[in-house]
Amino acid sequence: MFLFYFNIFLSENKKLLQIKNENSNKDSINSINTLTEKDEQNLEENINISNTYIINIIKNELIENGFSSDITDKIKGKYITNKDIRNIFKLKEKQKKENDKIKIDINKKIIGNKRGRKNQNESSNITHDKNIPDNILKKCKRILFDKIIVHTNSCINTYKSNHEEYFELEKLNYKIYINNLKKEKEMELFNMKIKDFVSLEISAKSCWKFNKNYNQNIMKKLLEKEKDNEIINSFLNMTFGEWIDIFTLKRKLNDNLNFNGLRDALDKLSKENDEYFTRFIFYLFNYKNAFENKVGRNSKKSKENKNVGMIKDINE
Repeated sequence: MFLFYFNIFLSENKKLLQIKNENSNKDSINSINTLTEKDEQNLEENINISNTYIINIIKNELIENGFSSDITDKIKGKYITNKDIRNIFKLKEKQKKENDKIKIDINKKIIGNKRGRKNQNESSNITHDKNIPDNILKKCKRILFDKIIVHTNSCINTYKSNHEEYFELEKLNYKIYINNLKKEKEMELFNMKIKDFVSLEISAKSCWKFNKNYNQNIMKKLLEKEKDNEIINSFLNMTFGEWIDIFTLKRKLNDNLNFNGLRDALDKLSKENDEYFTRFIFYLFNYKNAFENKVGRNSKKSKENKNVGMIKDINE
């Protein structure tokens, strides 16, 4: 099936092709820049294209949902490179090792083989460049962490039975959670129910006036008071991964809540240049794919204790 569509794609000069997925309400398409014969072979052998949003489908989805031209006009497929595609799609272990070797060779050419402390004159722009995929993913993650708190607060206070009482969850601790992009930890987050996810440790800025378990305590109180509230419990029992699909327009939530988290986020980012904005949207809509298709690595025991401490189901 892949080869059939891929060959048509090449013959029609990059025309977008839609591939039906029987198990999904959404379709996936493959939009790739200029490819060499070797690129075609690598894509054929190593890329799993199912359930992946490519940039032009994303753009059309935003247009259909009434996003302004100030946003959609900035989205240009030419900025999505083969490397971006490969960062999202699954690579075979052999191909990954080859890519890692190339990366090491390139780094050696840039900074040499010197050992010891880094010279002050050596450039560190590689790790701090906001355009590299990991930093774009961290930006996506920060926004997802922000917006799920906003969405949860809005849902709770709209549908709670006692309208005189107001619940407000605080932002989560970025320092603990955002910088960790390991597959194992991301998969844990994807599978966490929203009620547990929003109960993670709150930000350091909020800890000066609240206990670090403030959100967890609020959630326990809420679940006790609203134990018979079907709308709130349905929302809170979704997983973070399911909520990401709602945030990125892949699924719809059956309520009348007017949540504009994605629109607000993209409005703020629309001041960025077109290339960064396009790549950000590409990684945001493929955020789950980036980790689900990522080859995990075993961490050292000495680092394991520093990883995110996930909490158990709040009802346990």
